Amino acid sequence: MVEGLQIETVVVGRYFKYLKMKETLLFRFKIMVSHSTYRKLIILLSVILLCMGRLQNAQAQQEPQYTQYMFNTLSVNPAYAGSRNALSALFLSRIQWAGLEGAPRTYDFTMHAPFNDYKMALGFSLIADNYGPENNFYLNLNYAYRVNITDKTILSLGIKGGIYNYQVNLADLDFGHPDVDYSENHEQKFLPNAGMGVYLYSNHYY
Repeated sequence: MVEGLQIETVVVGRYFKYLKMKETLLFRFKIMVSHSTYRKLIILLSVILLCMGRLQNAQAQQEPQYTQYMFNTLSVNPAYAGSRNALSALFLSRIQWAGLEGAPRTYDFTMHAPFNDYKMALGFSLIADNYGPENNFYLNLNYAYRVNITDKTILSLGIKGGIYNYQVNLADLDFGHPDVDYSENHEQKFLPNAGMGVYLYSNHYY
């Protein structure tokens, strides 16, 4: 009985030692994964800042205006992509000063979805923004890299790129009499468009 008890004690002791070693290895593996994730974040931020610094000939334009931007966040912040954890689509229209000729009109369609296995999300947005003789069209592709800060808090880093079509036709303006200076004044440009954003959110705040 004594020998059997000693053998059982040795086996149990070795088993607990094995469990402790296994927990240590798992802990080290989690630390390595965590360091790898943050290293990717630093690299992504560095690339974004480098690209922004290289845009020496960047040009700005008037952005579409939204009264309730929280319902159309993807058009404002590319890091919002995938935050609803489902395939999401939205169509939005905004008409200002209804009834007036040439009043601002904005139409927006967005779609985005998460790819949780790759910690990323993709989306796109189509925007038509018209006011007076000016017509603007935007096509943007969005990419977001998502990291779990805690079990319920996610940090998302997003970038977007696309094209911007600027078109103005001063011949459409009605001055009450023909104007030679504006009769053939039509301008159209295709320009690159880029942006970036950061989005921190959980179930209770963003």
